[in-house]
Amino acid sequence: MQRKTRNDPDGFILLEVLLAIALFGVAGLGLVKALNFSAQAAVESQLDIRMMMRLQSALTLASKAQQLEEYEIVSDPDEMGVQVLTKVEEMPEEFLMNEEGQELQDMWLITVKAFWNRNGDDGEMEAQTWRYGPLYSQ
Repeated sequence: MQRKTRNDPDGFILLEVLLAIALFGVAGLGLVKALNFSAQAAVESQLDIRMMMRLQSALTLASKAQQLEEYEIVSDPDEMGVQVLTKVEEMPEEFLMNEEGQELQDMWLITVKAFWNRNGDDGEMEAQTWRYGPLYSQ
């Protein structure tokens, strides 16, 4: 029968295995949290892109009307709960001047705003453009 001495490392194997498991567990938890954060950021950016495309579509629709008149309209909420406010108003003539100092007439300001509530957070996005009144008239 042999006696083990104190310098024998067999007693430390269990401790080394437990430390390795703990170290890999902490690293794995950090990786899972980083992946979760990346996925949430991707979803948020995709929703923002959808909002920008929706605003661009509404702005294009309002700005390409044959005849412009002042109005303000709010759409019904869509499947994502987004409401779009479209506002068309005539700009004051003294607001815009050309290089020769002449006031520009029949200029319109078109504003489109999107409102939503996503996971309890209210959001808003806005787009604007100017349009010369007779641009699309025939």
